[in-house]
Amino acid sequence: MAEAASSGADAASDPLILHIIVVGFHHTRGSEVEFCYPKLKYGEVDDKPVVPPEWQNVTALALPDGAHLAEEDAVYFMLPDLDHTTKQLAAVACYRQIEAAELEEKSGDVKRRIVQKSVCVLSRQPLFGLIQHHLQLATHAYFREKNFTKTQILVEVYNHLNHTLHPSPSSSLTLSPQACISAKKLVLRFGRKVGECCS
Repeated sequence: MAEAASSGADAASDPLILHIIVVGFHHTRGSEVEFCYPKLKYGEVDDKPVVPPEWQNVTALALPDGAHLAEEDAVYFMLPDLDHTTKQLAAVACYRQIEAAELEEKSGDVKRRIVQKSVCVLSRQPLFGLIQHHLQLATHAYFREKNFTKTQILVEVYNHLNHTLHPSPSSSLTLSPQACISAKKLVLRFGRKVGECCS
């Protein structure tokens, strides 16, 4: 029991998953971060999280050009680790779209027929396939709410991933081959940066 408590404390103090983020598309401002958990330390403007300069491209990467052509998809990319300047964070983003008419709750900013959102997870380790598996399920559930202010499910996903993926001191994290992206695909996608991401 004491070991389990210690593992939980380690996960809380040094989480594998740093943030879960929602990126939306505004009809005049373009892609922007609408939600982040845990909250970023840079405050908010108009109820939107302020993103650090090093992560300014997260919106374009999480909700890329042409995203509207697919009902749903996922992308992988990397961002600088602000706590360790020589390392990178691995990001997995799952994006979907929904007819605005289907939303039970929508803000006055919704002007288009289709609403697009991307749910993105930032991780200290490149567990791309495993995170994508969980994140796609969570994104489907988030959209089924038909109310994007209901973010509790995203908080639960963040906590679940950190609890599930944080190994205890007496065990190691083991993953099935189906859960992870192949080494070949990883090298083809990120090239030399794979070493930075995995270190």
